[in-house]
Amino acid sequence: MDLKPQSDKSSTAYNSKEFINRVDELKRTHPRSLYPSEAWSLYRILPECKNVLDLGCGGGDMAEIVNVISKSTQYIGLDSNQNLIDIAKKSSFRGNPRFIAEDVFKYLEKKELFECVMGWAFLYAVLDPYKLLELMVKKASKYVLFDIRSAAMNEDVLDMSRSHVVYGENKGPLPIVSFRNFIDAIRGYEEQLEEVEMASYYFPFGPHVVIDKNIPEPAVISVVLKKSSTNSKTPKQAVKWHMNLPKEFWEELS
Repeated sequence: MDLKPQSDKSSTAYNSKEFINRVDELKRTHPRSLYPSEAWSLYRILPECKNVLDLGCGGGDMAEIVNVISKSTQYIGLDSNQNLIDIAKKSSFRGNPRFIAEDVFKYLEKKELFECVMGWAFLYAVLDPYKLLELMVKKASKYVLFDIRSAAMNEDVLDMSRSHVVYGENKGPLPIVSFRNFIDAIRGYEEQLEEVEMASYYFPFGPHVVIDKNIPEPAVISVVLKKSSTNSKTPKQAVKWHMNLPKEFWEELS
């Protein structure tokens, strides 16, 4: 797969005043405000990790949540929106978090590794979620955590004419991946993985979303990828898959 650098959020929608206001409105700084896709994995995985890189961290609210869940985990938030990073740096989050303003794709090309790399509501805010996923897997030494919008359909919807967000007068990407294609993509990393966990649920889109009525209803899939230990002297075992999915997704696998 081509790994040439690209912009993480290629339109101005995610740099707009309206988007920044939306992030500020959410202001989620306590674990009780976590979405199911987040809580399902964070409580289990964070205590196992010395550090976590959070992609598309916005105003940095997740730093406070990480500190509550696991005080021993160093939080690093990354976002291309300088205004949001400025807000994060001015906040009084506990745990001495770090915040970085840089293009996410370009930053992920660097050599530094993190025990956990996560991206919540971020893989469906970029034009190419598959390229982002590949970089996340390369950057993580223990775990990759994320959620993605997926539907039981034959082709991915990566065209903003069929699915996008609107903030002010600006459009932004909202990719919806074919579940079958998504599973094939994950299988491509099996040599690097020990375990794959998926849990799915339906969650309605907000008022900023415009989606083609012919697209099947997308579900949110929360994913945990556990990397294989590079120091293990035992032969590579088959990857363990654990999936809690709607009926229509199982039918895609049959």
